[in-house]
Amino acid sequence: MEIAKVYRRIQHDFANQLQLLEAYKQLGMTDKVNLQIDRMLFNIRLEQQFLKLNVPILIGHYLNIKLNDRLFDWTFDIDIQTSAIDLLDQTMTNDFLNVVNQYKNCVVDKSEIELCLYENETAIEMRMVLTGEDIKKNLKMDISDEGDDFISIHYHYLKEVF
Repeated sequence: MEIAKVYRRIQHDFANQLQLLEAYKQLGMTDKVNLQIDRMLFNIRLEQQFLKLNVPILIGHYLNIKLNDRLFDWTFDIDIQTSAIDLLDQTMTNDFLNVVNQYKNCVVDKSEIELCLYENETAIEMRMVLTGEDIKKNLKMDISDEGDDFISIHYHYLKEVF
């Protein structure tokens, strides 16, 4: 996608958010304005934690999906300390794309993906929590956990391998 299109798309999304804030303000709904600003800042901070990781291939694919497909709202839960995560970049990207590409075929409405990256003494874990209606029917992967409106898929990468 050419850079001008990307920029216009980002500007359009930001303008929509500002218009919502302006509408709340004009209606005197300052509590809604404050709540929306807090939500926007919270989501930006979570995404920044992910974007700071040393996984450029994974981040590139995430940004491409976010800007082009627009099927998903994204949230993040990141607790990674090691800089050696870059050694897992391609493997994690392959797993990430496998989940996202299958999930695209299952969603009816805009859905949410929570991308979680954790580290412990022996492994790095990537967990993707997918929400939406009828998400289980077309997925061809091992589901680690599930509820009425979500599924969770876990990947473990042993540190001894890298």
